[in-house]
Amino acid sequence: MSEAGSSVAPAMAASAQSLRDTAKWMVGGVAATAVGVFAGSSLTSLGSLDPWSDRGRLALAIAALAVGFIGLAAIFEKAIRVLTVETMTFRQVAAPAVAGSERAALQARLIETYAALLPQGTTTLEGYIQRVEQAKTANPKQAADNDVLAKVKENVDILTAAGGFIWVYNRFSALVSALKWAVPTMIAGFGLFAWAANPPDARPSPPAFSLTIQGATK
Repeated sequence: MSEAGSSVAPAMAASAQSLRDTAKWMVGGVAATAVGVFAGSSLTSLGSLDPWSDRGRLALAIAALAVGFIGLAAIFEKAIRVLTVETMTFRQVAAPAVAGSERAALQARLIETYAALLPQGTTTLEGYIQRVEQAKTANPKQAADNDVLAKVKENVDILTAAGGFIWVYNRFSALVSALKWAVPTMIAGFGLFAWAANPPDARPSPPAFSLTIQGATK
């Protein structure tokens, strides 16, 4: 394996870990915001609402709380996918994938970026594996067969390492996209919940009439 090929895997692994650390920081901030909402007075004030006279505010508070949790759950779901460490072999990366699936997007990105590593006439990762098997069984072996076999270990190491990074990068991109709508949804839901759970103080009713007694003037 060449020096360039041997340095790819550690670099890709470090980049993927950097994305995971960033995802932890982002989600940590979101979680802290949510905890602040429930640790404050908004939640404790919910019990002061009367189920009958304040049923409108109570219903609005419950609905707004559900909306806030939907945004929060969407963020956590995407973040967990980023933080999940999945190890795949090159054969698993190259396995046939359903069009539009996560694996299909991974394969398309790898082929687009590392097309130069594929043997001439090969356009898919699965085709690369088949070409390697063909070169192994060729008898007698041609110069092209020997060239494929000489480069296969280095190329597979590069493609596997890059595939791991792209897998994490695509999931991180999905997390960023989710944040664009989930954070406003969460803020709107929890903000509306705080308003609904904290009715204004009741104002005293004005007297039915007022009586002013004024003394006689000289």
